[in-house]
Amino acid sequence: MIMKRISISIGATLLCAAMLVGESGGGLRLDGAGQTPSELLQKGIYLQETVGDLDSAIKVYRQVIQMAKESRDNAAQAQYRLGLCLLKKDQQAEAAKTFQQIIELYPEQTDLVNKARAALHAPAKLLPAPWTEGEILEYSTDMGSMKMPASIPANFMHTLYSVRRSKTDPSRMVVESRLASTALQSSDTVEVDPQTMLPFSSASHNPMFDSVQITYGKSEAQFTFKSKPPRAVALNGEVFDYTELNAILRRLPLAAGYKSQLAMLHYAAGEVSTMSISVTGEEDLETPAGKFHCFHVELGGASLSSFWVSNDASRYVVKYQLGPTNNVLEAVVHPGSAAHDFRNDKLGFSGTAPAGWLAEKAAAMENQTQGGETLQFQAPDSLAIITLTVNPVGFTHDPKPEDMRKEAEQHSSFLPGNKVRAGSWEASRLSGHPALSWQVDAPDMMSQDPVVEYTVWIRSAASHAKFYAKVPAAEFGQMKPTLDQIVHGLIVK
Repeated sequence: MIMKRISISIGATLLCAAMLVGESGGGLRLDGAGQTPSELLQKGIYLQETVGDLDSAIKVYRQVIQMAKESRDNAAQAQYRLGLCLLKKDQQAEAAKTFQQIIELYPEQTDLVNKARAALHAPAKLLPAPWTEGEILEYSTDMGSMKMPASIPANFMHTLYSVRRSKTDPSRMVVESRLASTALQSSDTVEVDPQTMLPFSSASHNPMFDSVQITYGKSEAQFTFKSKPPRAVALNGEVFDYTELNAILRRLPLAAGYKSQLAMLHYAAGEVSTMSISVTGEEDLETPAGKFHCFHVELGGASLSSFWVSNDASRYVVKYQLGPTNNVLEAVVHPGSAAHDFRNDKLGFSGTAPAGWLAEKAAAMENQTQGGETLQFQAPDSLAIITLTVNPVGFTHDPKPEDMRKEAEQHSSFLPGNKVRAGSWEASRLSGHPALSWQVDAPDMMSQDPVVEYTVWIRSAASHAKFYAKVPAAEFGQMKPTLDQIVHGLIVK
């Protein structure tokens, strides 16, 4: 029985070898001349699967494709196998083009068309995640050709891109892109599988637009809007959420000549689009975060955009251009689990930010005189706008509480429809100086959602310190003790 099996195996191998080289007049035929499309296809399969010679198999499959008029069945099979060989050689963009041609040129080959569609939407090959838990990349955001009012500083907006574990399910990861300023905050988040980066859900919260949540299923994505009817978008294969684009780029095996494509769903577009990715060169960039040697990555799809990804273990997105906006890496921040101090020796103020919060210098829309400074606090999982502005003054003595109250009543809120909360006026002393605090209930100027404005003034002969927080009304009660913790920890000259 064993000898019989060996004989059959040897016989099959010899048969394949004969099909591979052929016989003509007692000599070996190596070029395939005179062979039928079926014979050439079998030759290519032998080279691909038995010999493992992908380059030779590719040449044979291209021959079969050229003979499509003689046999569409064999040409379609060769086209599909050519795509598999290109994938094996990590030529993903060429493979995708090959699979797409099957769909367009051989629609009657339904089985192969289905296989080609599945291959087109196969998960991208990803490297291990290069980031650390809780890492935040801070970008300055230049609006480029978008015209902004002259009163708004050039560095008014910045973007915080973070990666952290989900609080509700530690087996998942949350990617957030937050656009922040002292007047507006918006947030796009997506919860993903840490290994595949495939999304489970995403949400977009922007006071200027309709909020939306997306739940990803196997065959469709469900959109739930704040003020519009829900809708569903069909998913064909593996689709990524646009919010995680920067994180995915950091995990792609970028190299000279690298090409690939991703199927992406953008909440604003409301449809899946194919985005091509290609490394067009390498450049040296210097930003406030340091000097980096980067891959220049071009992304094509609905619109062209450019990314520069550092060619090191961190794979930082050092710079990116989306439409008219330019974003440059300013800092890499790790808030950690401990509180951290902030200070300005020139202005003579200092304090402590709670664990997990950021306190960073920001440009303020209000006028700052004689070298004042504004810090903006970023609270995790909240779009509250929280600032501390300190301006120097040159008076001979601290102001009187009653004078502060008169001034504050004229300056109680920037929001229309505001109403000072009854009993919220409170005079005290903080950091050894007169202080006054109050609360205002109002609709948000953009979203019209209810918010609470919490303001604390600390006035001395040397400084005017203003702590301001605009918090969604539903969050204020829970957040106020933390806000008071910051205020009572302030030291003002």
